[in-house]
Amino acid sequence: MIHNVEKIDPTQSGENLDSNNPPKNNTLSEKSNILSLCPFCGGEAEFLERITKVDCGDIIYNTYYFVKCKVCGACGTKIYRKPLCDFTKHTVADFRENPALRARVEDEYEVFVESLKNQAAEAWEKRVSQVLSDVIEIECDACKGTGVYVGFAEREGAGVVCNRCNGTGKIDFKYTKFTGRKKRDDVKRVYISGYGYVISTKDVVMQNGRVMNGSEGGCTYEDWWNGTGDPWNPITGLYCPYIWKNTGIGNEPLERCKEGCNLGSRISNCKFFEQKEECWKEYFDKINLIEEKENE
Repeated sequence: MIHNVEKIDPTQSGENLDSNNPPKNNTLSEKSNILSLCPFCGGEAEFLERITKVDCGDIIYNTYYFVKCKVCGACGTKIYRKPLCDFTKHTVADFRENPALRARVEDEYEVFVESLKNQAAEAWEKRVSQVLSDVIEIECDACKGTGVYVGFAEREGAGVVCNRCNGTGKIDFKYTKFTGRKKRDDVKRVYISGYGYVISTKDVVMQNGRVMNGSEGGCTYEDWWNGTGDPWNPITGLYCPYIWKNTGIGNEPLERCKEGCNLGSRISNCKFFEQKEECWKEYFDKINLIEEKENE
């Protein structure tokens, strides 16, 4: 079943908000700082506490916690707090006789209240997750949608109830909606490929004494993110032009590639592979010559 996010009313959270009782001004900023952004509008969410008055003969004050988007007003589930008198079985007389008991119960009550606040934050995160994630029903690939599985051990017309879909013929497929490309904080440079080699952003001296100039290949992550960098810049000390722009036999970037590589052999076994500096110079000279002719 597909959940249509566009049809969700963001102001509904199971209970309507009371417009006559605006949230208290004292927001719990320490919890607001760790809340996910609103899944409906991308606005900042805040953690709030509200106290409502209920007149049912006796005046009763209800306190609850919830998370609300500052922009569109989308809310998480309200988590109500029971008063201290309902939290404990001890009476006022018990507390008067034993002040230490009251102190202990009050400490326990503080822990209880903090757990309610955490529940309110978790309820918001759960709603964000539900909105951003969707589940669709797809055909069970084990039984091909029949609900009955027939494998190697089922013979002469025998079949068993498919244990993957429990005989329904369908399974839930969960996916996360794409909301925009996300940034990484663990990448410094971006390369078009490693071509099967271990690569690094640093210039590393390899076992053969040559330098893998990772700092010169690719482009910085920020330039790649902004669309101004070229990840195609090669790590010339690691591989040769034929590995870098391998378009198959008959499309070798240099004539010496045909000479150096035997048919069916690996490019890294080319007899010129250890002379890759010369290959790169020849290749770049060839590219520059082509560009000059095109600009004439």
